[in-house]
Amino acid sequence: MFKNKNYVGLKMELTREYFRAIIRRGLSQDKCRSELVSIYDVEAMSQTTIYRWYAEFRRGRVSLSTVSSAGRPRTAVTPENIAAVRTIILDDRHVTYEQIRAVVSIGMTAIQSILHNELCVRKLVSRWVPHNLSEEQKAARVDWCRNTLNASTEGSQMPFIISSQVTNHGFIHTNLKESISQQFGWYITVCSPEMIAELRKKNPKRRIVLHHDNASSHTARKTNHFLKQESVELMSHPPYSPDPSPNDFFTFPRMKDLLRDQRFEDPEAAVEAYKSAILSTSTSDWNYCFNDWFARIEKCIKLNGEYFEKQ
Repeated sequence: MFKNKNYVGLKMELTREYFRAIIRRGLSQDKCRSELVSIYDVEAMSQTTIYRWYAEFRRGRVSLSTVSSAGRPRTAVTPENIAAVRTIILDDRHVTYEQIRAVVSIGMTAIQSILHNELCVRKLVSRWVPHNLSEEQKAARVDWCRNTLNASTEGSQMPFIISSQVTNHGFIHTNLKESISQQFGWYITVCSPEMIAELRKKNPKRRIVLHHDNASSHTARKTNHFLKQESVELMSHPPYSPDPSPNDFFTFPRMKDLLRDQRFEDPEAAVEAYKSAILSTSTSDWNYCFNDWFARIEKCIKLNGEYFEKQ
């Protein structure tokens, strides 16, 4: 048997193998623990660990080294699934975990890993955005904000169109039907024509400036061609910027609150409920939305284009 003096000269930077070799000498668990504490003091392994290793050796374990385990293979985090999730969030930056899972058929843990570790995105105002903006993206946000402020100063009557209601600021349309049907045609055959007709009902030559975000239906070539034919001026929106988007910080959150916990028999019923919720929004609420929009634009400039939603 080893004696205490045999251990005194050992370096204090002990490995697990040294400890386990002592345990295998045949001492009782309590004597082994006492000997380890007398020699190594606080560096001795805990009593629970000693008892666990005694059980391991009684079950026939021979090796003193920790058995490595590769763990469960990350079969779901594949290049194909990463590409699929990337396509989904580029097409709809409001998409939820549940919707991604329904399309790609992988677990929530894999989806989280793809979003945060592979694609490096996070949710901001219910939209997926990059964790960090590049300097070019920040500069683009600042330039857009300054141009928007200048435009509003030059033309105080300029109608900014952002959601589905006629207010003293302009006509507001919604994209809910688009997200349900996934058809770009609805936007240029139903939504936009109705919006334009309403705005020009009293003045066929009325100037319309349309603020678009970067949704795929908004940036489609057919959409741009249609709006150009109707003499509608397009106002761009900086990429990855839901924080100064009125739909994202006002309209969508408000509609979620109004429609929360409701169930609908079909998509058409959901659309009608959404329209009713939009129409129930008061003029003072829309005024608050527009005032908050410009406050956010100024804040974006002040912070040099950084995300400001939680600042």
